[in-house]
Amino acid sequence: IGFAFRWHGSVLPKALLWGVPSGLLALGLKLYLNHLEISFENFAVSQAWASYNAMLAFLVVFRTTNAYGRYWEGATNLRQVRGEWFGATSSLFAFCSRDPSKQEDVLKFQHRLVRLMSMLWVTALEQLADKDLGFDVADISGFAPESIAWVRQQDDKCEVILQWIQNTVIRHIDSQVLDVPPPIITRVFQELSRGRVGLEQVQTIIDVRFPFPYAQMMAFALVANTFILPVLCAEVIDSAGWCFGITVVSVTALWGVNYTAAELENPFEDDYNDLPLPDYCKSMNTSLERLLDQTCTQSPEFCISEADMNKRRVKYSPWSAANYAAKRQAVANSSKRLARNAIAVRARYMRSRLVKSRSTTSTQHTECEATLDMDEVGHSRSNLARSMTNLESELPTPYCEVIGVAEWEGNKGASGSEEKLPTLEEEVATEVPEDKDTSQAALLDEHVTEPKPKKITKKSVRKKEPEPQLSTA
Repeated sequence: IGFAFRWHGSVLPKALLWGVPSGLLALGLKLYLNHLEISFENFAVSQAWASYNAMLAFLVVFRTTNAYGRYWEGATNLRQVRGEWFGATSSLFAFCSRDPSKQEDVLKFQHRLVRLMSMLWVTALEQLADKDLGFDVADISGFAPESIAWVRQQDDKCEVILQWIQNTVIRHIDSQVLDVPPPIITRVFQELSRGRVGLEQVQTIIDVRFPFPYAQMMAFALVANTFILPVLCAEVIDSAGWCFGITVVSVTALWGVNYTAAELENPFEDDYNDLPLPDYCKSMNTSLERLLDQTCTQSPEFCISEADMNKRRVKYSPWSAANYAAKRQAVANSSKRLARNAIAVRARYMRSRLVKSRSTTSTQHTECEATLDMDEVGHSRSNLARSMTNLESELPTPYCEVIGVAEWEGNKGASGSEEKLPTLEEEVATEVPEDKDTSQAALLDEHVTEPKPKKITKKSVRKKEPEPQLSTA
């Protein structure tokens, strides 16, 4: 019931503007005839008018059917245009060169193509709507302002932007950015041209209106029915209430169907019953932006065991269950990768601390050596070597403790050593094997505290010296 009487987007308000006055006219005539006690027993006129109403209803329904056909054709062709142009863009992304030396040119071409295609789609929608409905376009600040200003002044902007896209494709074929054979690249131009043809078919629906003589005669017949039907209902219906109700329903229904046909004949305006052009624009921009994601443009890795490969059969499972299992596996792999990276970062951090400790101990050893006597140098050197050996044996093994990158970089710079540390990938490969348990409990078991290296001073070195033995001579 709520749907039947919803006013937003409905044609009932406009139809009731004709039906209610007609019903009131029928009610007034019926009450006047009852007051004069006049009755009509000739049903010939009423039967002829019933036949007229049947013919009028057929004409109105025919117009509505034709209007719905135009509406459906416009929606179908517009979606086809979107599919052709997006397919051409996707093909160009797939045809890009895989040469590492040309990756910068490839990325620049892809960004330029996405912006040109977004401009093409937005101008096509503006051309159909014949007004600016607030369509969003990709960032075009990288193009020359003079070119953008010039294309905005043209009557058919789609022709100009489509020519820009074709010229861009040809230029990048010459520069080997699009590294495919010419017979394959021709499918891109075919898709672009088919999209343009589909746009012209959609434009035909807008330009070719419903025939004016047909619409005019229907409007005249409906107006005549609005004023004549109350008179006939007042003559043949005894009850004043039924006279009012039947007149209102009949007139409102005919005018409502006629207004429905008028709403559907042009589906590219900004009414409630028209096509959602802003949503179409947003959907196209989202699809184009998705192409720039590296995960979308590269095929995913695939692993299969030799046993499954020899079976020559494929196991099937519900898509929802397979998607859930893949999601859980992706989360597990991500957690494992983060744990391994944390272990590798911690290992590099601890090695940097070792280098820093060695550098600090060497500096202190030099200061002590400058102040001690030459007889004491040998003893101090042996003590320092013994301290360094103890320090290296006391340093803990790497454990999984996530530290800040800034702390690691600071310790790396403070060491002042030119010792080359292993890369992150080398440490992950050597210190964290694939079958290592990276659960939280296992990682916490490996946690050990780091002892601070003892500072060797002049006093401590002298304190540990043996007493010199005097010669009896």
